[in-house]
Amino acid sequence: MKKHYFFTIAFSVVFLVSQFTNAQGTETFDNENAGSSSFSENNGLTFNITSSTGEDYDIFEDGFANSDTSPGSSDQCSNCGWNGTAFDQKFVDLTGINNNNGDGNGSSFTISSADGTDVTIKSLYLFCSTSAIGIHSGDLTITGKKDGNPIPVYEFVFSGTYANPTTFTPNNGFTFIDMASTDSVDHSNTNVDEITFTSSGNLDYMALDTFTWGALTLSNNDFRIANKPSLFPNPATETITISNLETTTSYSIINILGKTISAGSINNNDTINISKLSNGVYFIKLKTNEVIRFIKQ
Repeated sequence: MKKHYFFTIAFSVVFLVSQFTNAQGTETFDNENAGSSSFSENNGLTFNITSSTGEDYDIFEDGFANSDTSPGSSDQCSNCGWNGTAFDQKFVDLTGINNNNGDGNGSSFTISSADGTDVTIKSLYLFCSTSAIGIHSGDLTITGKKDGNPIPVYEFVFSGTYANPTTFTPNNGFTFIDMASTDSVDHSNTNVDEITFTSSGNLDYMALDTFTWGALTLSNNDFRIANKPSLFPNPATETITISNLETTTSYSIINILGKTISAGSINNNDTINISKLSNGVYFIKLKTNEVIRFIKQ
């Protein structure tokens, strides 16, 4: 029985790898529809573009008139993108009359896989400026998440050198962001299903081009599914128990807003009293970076 279970898991992992090997690519948006808030690759994986309240990020093309623009107006900018080596015509940016959150308030948009498929973000080009296409003094925060978890898989403030948006140098004014080296930690092999770009201050305009992503990364832990920490009962009323812990492990209980409610340390099969928590959905984050969702009822 044990043998059969092991080979079933091994086969499943190998099948997953074989199915997802081709799910990677570089999106320059040149074959996408102008004004669209989604884009797709040849292998069928679709990404959605979502904007913060009062903003409208979609695919830009010179001369395209969206239904939300003023009568007679259109996107105007030829050769304003960057495909990694030369100018291109299409990219994701903030355009249209729905952009009414004002100047000096920063901006935000998210790229997410439409069906929740995990990917690894390798690199991208991001144009960053004031709303008047001038040099900004704001900050850019990049956040990766997965599985609807409010706790980021990674989050960092970009500390590199921005391209100049007034002289359009280098890279036609687009800043190159390499997820392997931009932060102090390599994020290029970290699995996420969404990445959010959030700016502050007068960094009011952003444009995305040449978005490179790869297949999900399988770690050794994927081959040890039977030993993965687990929580029971779930839902729970009074206590929860954590099993399959190898050593004493610290934990945090976090609500759906990302706020830490309680913390402590546990050993294998220890119980945690949750009787005082309000009913709802919570996450327990272990020192091993495992995050388990549970329901208090």
